[in-house]
Amino acid sequence: MSKQSSQTQSQYRVEIDLTACDGIFACLTRDDRFIEGPDGLATIDVTADSVVSVSRTADHIVAVLSKDADTAELAATACPPNAITVYPPSSGDASDDNEKTDSRHDGQSIGENT
Repeated sequence: MSKQSSQTQSQYRVEIDLTACDGIFACLTRDDRFIEGPDGLATIDVTADSVVSVSRTADHIVAVLSKDADTAELAATACPPNAITVYPPSSGDASDDNEKTDSRHDGQSIGENT
């Protein structure tokens, strides 16, 4: 396996729901890739080492990160309004889009029947 394909497999997504974010910034104390944005809400530091890409819409920020998923999970868990979701690395299978690790649901995947 090439180095590039190995890196691609370890990438994961972090989504910040800006409609839920209250600017409490508990995430900033857990993961230094989260910073305060100019709008007073959490965002991702595009200059941080493990940040691959960041995109923003009016309601969401989606970042692709390449390492320290456990630290991103800590930030998501610390978020009182549950505005942060961490998606696991994708293996390229379309069904992976239906699975996400969401600290708001005690680590169960969304859509998982209990």
